[in-house]
Amino acid sequence: MKVPTIVPLALLAVLLTAAGSAFAHEETTLADPPTRSFDRIARAVERGDLSPEDGHFYKILAIRDPSRLPAAFLVEGAPPLKCATPIFEDAREATEERPRGDLGRSDLLRVRPTLPAYIDTQHFRIHYSTSGGNAIHGWPNTSYRDAVAAACETSWSFYHAQNDWEIPPSDGGAGGGSGLIDCYVDALNGVYGYAQSESPSGEYPGSYTAFFVIDNDYDGFGYPDRTDPMKVTVAHEYHHVVQMGLRAGTSWWMENTSTFMEDEVYDEINDNYNYLNCYFGAPYRRLTYTNGCFEYACFIWPTYLKENWSHAVVRDVWNEYATTGNLYDVFDLVLAPYGFTLDTAVAEWANWNVFTGNRADDEHYIEGGPYNRYVNYDNSISTFPQYAVHPSPAKEPEGLGANFTKLVPEFGSSDNVIEVTYRAPSCSYESVIWFSRKLTGQQECEQYPVEVDDTGTAGIELDRWDETEWMFMTVPMKRACGALARDFEFDVVTSQEATDVEDRIRPARVIRLDQNQPNPFNPTTRIRYALGEPLPVRLEIFDASGRHVRTLVDGLQSAGEHAIAWFGEDDRGRAVPTGLYFYSLRAGEETRVRKMLLVE
Repeated sequence: MKVPTIVPLALLAVLLTAAGSAFAHEETTLADPPTRSFDRIARAVERGDLSPEDGHFYKILAIRDPSRLPAAFLVEGAPPLKCATPIFEDAREATEERPRGDLGRSDLLRVRPTLPAYIDTQHFRIHYSTSGGNAIHGWPNTSYRDAVAAACETSWSFYHAQNDWEIPPSDGGAGGGSGLIDCYVDALNGVYGYAQSESPSGEYPGSYTAFFVIDNDYDGFGYPDRTDPMKVTVAHEYHHVVQMGLRAGTSWWMENTSTFMEDEVYDEINDNYNYLNCYFGAPYRRLTYTNGCFEYACFIWPTYLKENWSHAVVRDVWNEYATTGNLYDVFDLVLAPYGFTLDTAVAEWANWNVFTGNRADDEHYIEGGPYNRYVNYDNSISTFPQYAVHPSPAKEPEGLGANFTKLVPEFGSSDNVIEVTYRAPSCSYESVIWFSRKLTGQQECEQYPVEVDDTGTAGIELDRWDETEWMFMTVPMKRACGALARDFEFDVVTSQEATDVEDRIRPARVIRLDQNQPNPFNPTTRIRYALGEPLPVRLEIFDASGRHVRTLVDGLQSAGEHAIAWFGEDDRGRAVPTGLYFYSLRAGEETRVRKMLLVE
């Protein structure tokens, strides 16, 4: 039996965004996920009213047979949970911590669904029922069943044939089909689907065989075409099976990645947009935070990794994680060839999150405009000077979280210089903060990463403040800051003329480097730039690992506009492989760097 009243997902999206819509072009307010049966059960465990094992039992019961739940745990009208995989993973881990053979109540429910019919595809066995409360949608019409089969193979092809993810280990004949991945189409209650790890595979220390379960009809999910939520769920849950073949557990990164992957496979559906408020409303939360919504919203973290470098970065993190138990060390290892650590990448990613909605540009998220969310900034400062400014206590950033401050020129002021001095907490010394600003009438934004020194101090001094439309200061915290919220302090002063201040950044208006056109490209693209005065110029191409590919310009050039074509070749005239490249313009003492993508 299904819970009869479910808020349609389309309505959920409206409810989640309503609070932020009043701040169009400004910010997204915090939207906590709605209360579900799982939340009531979790609170009962926290209070001591239920044992942890009974908590696992009742959470799984809420999915498999809610008619047996005590009335105190029933929630009418709750929207569906994106993924119940963490619920089943928590129960498995609890079982493995008990003495061998000591089974708990939840183990009786962590079994494969029993469904009488099946069809086989090249890589999957699709299990379903043709009658009763869990009958597959539309039967005897086979359209829905065939769409499930097609979604499974589409996901398999994208993951393994196109992007070289490891094929998950075989479960033998556990589901009745030798060497096939089992997909069960069953009547679920209040969830899109789940994947369940089953037995250690022995391939890696944390590797498991697994199967996945999706809903039989997605009734009440708010989609005119109910195959849309089905498709993204197949892509999402099958990727959990792929992950479990490498290393099971770590729900935040599992959910970040699976939600990202469903958008990779089915880019046009955008079910993942429904969760964005949970990040943009609370960017000060640590990246590893989970609450049944935030971890889905953080699909933008692997999206940043892919769009900044390549899809292979996300895959390589998982491959390394299979053999290296510390996920944070894995991020540092995989990002090292790009000149980044987890801390510096999260800092840049936080700055990316300024550029969404009407602030979207060509340098950040490809879909940043359609995201139509804005970071919930803390202070908005438009009178100066301001000394010893602190973040609001409720928005102090946690480790791998960030705080945002918006700065705008004071009305009627003619001050043309702004100076910011920042003082970090001790856990975030030797880190990076970011400043991004838009000059009035210019489409392109300026971005300045500023290093925090070993005393915890950083600063920036910028001219043209009187020409500035807005500026954001992004203050991320290093992982060393942990789960606790951290305070910091800064001063902001404006003036009418620049002064030389040690350890400040004062960018000169000498060079401009435009985005190459077209981008992506194959095999030819054009790079335009401008010089404010005659300067020695060196324009070079580097690959994603930082290796020199080609020098396009090396010599003195006159002031004015310049352009040059690159034909996708190295210095020896050989065609270079597809992938991410950087082009660097050094003119005098200034350097500008941009990214471009060579495609097939």
